[in-house]
Parts: sequence; structure tokens; C-alpha cells
Amino acid sequence: MVAENLRASFEAVKKFCDSYDLKINSDKTQLILFKKPGKPIPDDFHLTLDNCIIRSEKTVKLLGVTLDQHLTFGPHIDNVVNKCQGLLGILAKATPYLPKHLLKLLYRPTALIRLHMEYCSSIFSSAAKTHLKKLDVIQRKAARIIYEVPRDAHADILLLFFKLDELADRREAHLVKLIKSFLSEQCHPAIPSMVEVCSDKTLRVSQSRSTLGTRRPSVFGANIYNQHLGFSSDTDETDT
Repeated sequence: MVAENLRASFEAVKKFCDSYDLKINSDKTQLILFKKPGKPIPDDFHLTLDNCIIRSEKTVKLLGVTLDQHLTFGPHIDNVVNKCQGLLGILAKATPYLPKHLLKLLYRPTALIRLHMEYCSSIFSSAAKTHLKKLDVIQRKAARIIYEVPRDAHADILLLFFKLDELADRREAHLVKLIKSFLSEQCHPAIPSMVEVCSDKTLRVSQSRSTLGTRRPSVFGANIYNQHLGFSSDTDETDT
């Protein structure tokens, strides 16, 4: 059933592309099935599209974001952390030669390191705290490097001098901004249907029976948006 639906979706997209003289590159087409951790997928599951065999992957990369089967965003955050660890090495080597205000500029959101940690941050805001904490560790390491203190020094006071918002606060602000774009329809025409506005301007939050479902924008994003408005979110719909 899943394979049939995917083939039908592919044919619909292909028909649309053909009508505008656009070509789908089957060799670059990726397949991933989002599922609960306990739900198995046959090892030989694949699709044949335009005579090209496409096998299901555990992770795929889309516009710089690594998506995994369970939408934990753990692999994506690990990739970001590994990249930032290398950049921290560059920052450490530059420390003896650059003044602190330039080192801070290298780290800030529009420059070398934090830019990677905030790219599409509203998408992975629903990741587990154990994953998100890895990004906080990078920020603390950067503060210690810039202020040239030992690795085991407390970083809280350094972050105050740094005058940077917490990563969690930035992610929440990005997510609220994204939801507002949904509501103002400054997005793809299909996206506003993902959220439903109540009479008191809050969003109706769908109830989900799975952890995977709670990571949907209509659940996680709606809860954050309602909290931003000062309301608590009560789930009142059933996820089917």
C-alpha cells in the first residue's frame, strides 16, 4: 500500500514536471520512510521509478538538513557538532593573533560557527534535550576559547560577557516566526492548512499517540506558539 501511494505520488509529480518541460533526475531521488522505532521495514523495500531502483535509506539529506527515519534529528545535530568542532579548532588557532571583538564576530550567528548551529533550527527544535545539549556544549567551548580560560572553567559568566541569547531561546523565536508566516500565508499555499486558529487567536493542538507525531509543526509548533501568547495548550483532537 505504501509503495503504491509513493508510486502514484511520483507519477503525479512527474506529470506536473513534464507539463513544464522539467526533468526529474531519478539518480538523485532519495527514499526514506518515517516510522515508529518499533515498526520494521522489509530489508528489500524499494521502488522502481523510470527504470531506476530507489532503495529506502535510514537518513537522507534535504537542503542541508539530515532527516532520519524517526525524526529524532540526532544524526543532523551530530553532523553539525562535528563540523563546529573543526571550526572551534580554527578559532583556537586564531586566538593569539586576533582581538576578542573579532573572535566574537567569527562565532556570532552571521559568521563562522553559530551560523551552522542555527541553520533551520526551527525544524529540529523538537529534538530531545540530550541532542540539543550538544549544541550548548559547542557554545560553551567557544566562550572558553575566546576568553582563553581552561577547558574546565565555568562558562555561564563568560556567556554573559558574550551577550548572546541562549540557543534554545533563538530556536523558539525562529519557530514562532515560522508559525506566524503560516498564519499570514507568507509561505507555500498548502502550509497554512497545517494549523487551525481558535477564536482566542491560539492554535488548536492535535493530540498525537506517538512521539513521532508530537514532532509535527501542528503539535510541537502550535504548543510553542500558544506559550508565546501566554496560553497553555490542551490537546483536543485525536491523531488518526
